[in-house]
Amino acid sequence: MKKLQYSKQSFCYKETTHCQIMADVYQSKHNCNGKAFLYFHGGGFVMGNRELGLQAALRDALLDVGFTVISADYRLAPENKMQHIVSDARAAFEWVCTYAKQWNVSSDKIVVAGGSAGGFLALSCGFGMVKLPQKIVAISAPTGFFAYDIPLGDLSRRNIDSPYNMVGKCISYADYEQRSKLFDYLLEEQLLFFELFGFDPSVEKEKLPAFRIDSNFHTDYPPVLLLHGADDTQVDMSEAEALIAFFKEKKHTHRFLTYATGHSSTLLQQNKESIAEIVAFSSHI
Repeated sequence: MKKLQYSKQSFCYKETTHCQIMADVYQSKHNCNGKAFLYFHGGGFVMGNRELGLQAALRDALLDVGFTVISADYRLAPENKMQHIVSDARAAFEWVCTYAKQWNVSSDKIVVAGGSAGGFLALSCGFGMVKLPQKIVAISAPTGFFAYDIPLGDLSRRNIDSPYNMVGKCISYADYEQRSKLFDYLLEEQLLFFELFGFDPSVEKEKLPAFRIDSNFHTDYPPVLLLHGADDTQVDMSEAEALIAFFKEKKHTHRFLTYATGHSSTLLQQNKESIAEIVAFSSHI
């Protein structure tokens, strides 16, 4: 098989007071179909980066049919809260639209996608902006965490030196292995949602609609491809099923693919046909 030849360029698509937020742009050297695929990595909103979070097999399959593939970082919690994280995802999409012509891409032919936490960010690009993506692909996405009624843990546990000693002013690129210790700690101590939102969502539920897909749904919401593993222990299948039930109620265009195993990247690895499904869905724009 002939080796795929492609170029890779890195750009700062957004700059804040404390950090630059980067995106990598991949293009085949021999094929361009005028379409772009913007991807957000997973990592529980706490860890991950644009390089390790994008599956090479998915990237190459898209490049092979002519897509320009963009993998973008975004600010991470607990240094940053959900409103900042979502705003970064939307800024990345707007940035791609602005510079689309530079890569011979049409701003009307952009698919936004993501795995796990990145899948939620992709879904959040379907509202809150003037211009919207043509389609959305969400892999193992937490679509209904707003419904959780998890009591808040002991906030004094935030003062524990480890693993909180890795928390800095601002971060948008993080190693999975190191930050996974922080993520696991937040989850075990029931502090994750407080650190994500900056408030206790089990008490201040009136603040959650701003982040809910159903609360912000509109008739122009893009068609969605949702992929989920039946044995997913990180994001329960019921979350995907609840969103699909909502889409059906609204008679919204969607496709729901279920697999026996896998979460996000491992879902793609263990179910090779899922990549072909994503490419096919994304190509028809």
